[in-house]
This record gives sequence, structure tokens and C-alpha cells, in this order.
Amino acid sequence: MSHQKGLKMTESKLFLHRVLQDFIDRKLSRFEASLVLRLSERTVTRKAKQLQLKGLVGLIHGNVSKSPRNKHPQELKLRILNLVKKKYFDFNAFHLVEMLKKYEKIQISYSTLYSWLRASNLIKKTKRRHKIVRKSRPRHTNEGFMLQMDGSHHK
Repeated sequence: MSHQKGLKMTESKLFLHRVLQDFIDRKLSRFEASLVLRLSERTVTRKAKQLQLKGLVGLIHGNVSKSPRNKHPQELKLRILNLVKKKYFDFNAFHLVEMLKKYEKIQISYSTLYSWLRASNLIKKTKRRHKIVRKSRPRHTNEGFMLQMDGSHHK
């Protein structure tokens, strides 16, 4: 990784910069640059334009260092985990979602809650059952004939 005034760049971004700079300096054609970078020619042109306008920052995605819009606050996560430890310790995740919604007025998705519980070891991973292997019996030679089997020991 390369650092320049708080800017972090991976080797792949530096390689992208070098190839795009060669394209801008007309050392490479758009087609050659697209082959080297494994991008479409249109994308090469678009990225080169961003590089010229914004410099190295133009190559970095706009969502870097931004928090996701659907991220829950840390306080909510801690509150739910404390409730699970103290009050809802014997509930499964699906039932817990319902109880939080009904009694605590907390709306949260099952998948989010389950991932939080798994990460903090508050819920066991579901055990998968092994498939039962059944041995098939060869068909009897007479059609309609049924073999009667009995587990008793007498005749």
C-alpha cells in the first residue's frame, strides 16, 4: 500500500494509475489499456477523465470511509445484547425478534440479530442432520408379490 497525505492506495490502484497515465500520455491506445486492465474501452476513458479532473482521488470509490446507510447504531446493538444476556437468554433468534418488537418496541431484522448473536456467542449454531442412507431392496421377480417379514422368533 502506498500512503500520500492520508491517501491509501493498493498495488492494484497504483497499477491502474500507471496504465491510465500512459493512456493519457498517449503511450497506450484505449484498446491496449482496456486489454491490460481487463476493463471496457468506455470504462478506461471514464476513469482517465476522473484521473485528469480529480487526480488520484478520482480513482478511489466515493463510498470509501462512509458508513453504510442501513447500519444500526452501536448503542442499539449493545442494548439488544444486554437484553439477551439478562432477560431473553433462553429464546431462539426468531422468537427473540418477535419479543423485541412486541415488548421492547425494537424493530430489527432476523438476519441482523442472528449475525450479532453468533458473533457474540450468545446463540448456538444449528446442527445439520446427516442424511440417512437407506439401502434399496431388489425388486421381486413376481409382479404383485409382496414379501411378508416378521420380527418374531416363533414359526
